[in-house]
Amino acid sequence: MGNLKRNLQSAIAVLLNGQLLPKMVKQPFRGIGKADSSFCKNIGDISINGSSGGVGHFAVQIAKVCGAHVTAVCSSRNVDFVMALGADRVIAYDKGGIDSLDGTFDLVLDTHGNLTYADYKRWGKRGVMVGFTTVGNLFGLSLRKALGRFPLALVNAEANATDLETLASLIKDGKVRVHLDRTYSYREIPEAIRYIEAMRTRGKVAMTWGE
Repeated sequence: MGNLKRNLQSAIAVLLNGQLLPKMVKQPFRGIGKADSSFCKNIGDISINGSSGGVGHFAVQIAKVCGAHVTAVCSSRNVDFVMALGADRVIAYDKGGIDSLDGTFDLVLDTHGNLTYADYKRWGKRGVMVGFTTVGNLFGLSLRKALGRFPLALVNAEANATDLETLASLIKDGKVRVHLDRTYSYREIPEAIRYIEAMRTRGKVAMTWGE
């Protein structure tokens, strides 16, 4: 029990004191916008693909802080988890629910990076991708973005003091919570990568160093 507690403390230290938390929270933060009143008035209805994952579970919470109506997409096993994050509606993609998405969203935020250009156009009025599954899909989206007229942004995390202070305040106030799915020792890095690549994470996966 003592070793488990120390490992969990080490994992949390890696998340909160290192560069991982700023980067992984900054992705949805950049994708959705700044959590202030001037932005939140215009956010409207948002659909978040990959809402149960490391980036996605932050995106749901940040969108709710901004006052958005959130429709979250995840697997059926994670529906209850995402509802607990505050989503207004959760659609299980493995139950065929995504067929009902028909262009009603002000913003489509893809944290998995597996939506196609046609998906973005069918689901909503504009799109933001903050992650990608394959280089091929990223290249295809970039090409269609360049040739098409649909407003689609490909976002990378960029740290700045103002945004990080806002995020720190949200976490301190309990408005955004970090969910730690699993921890792996540094000896288990290949196993951790396989788990992450399977895209079945619920929240974040952390590595621990030390015995």
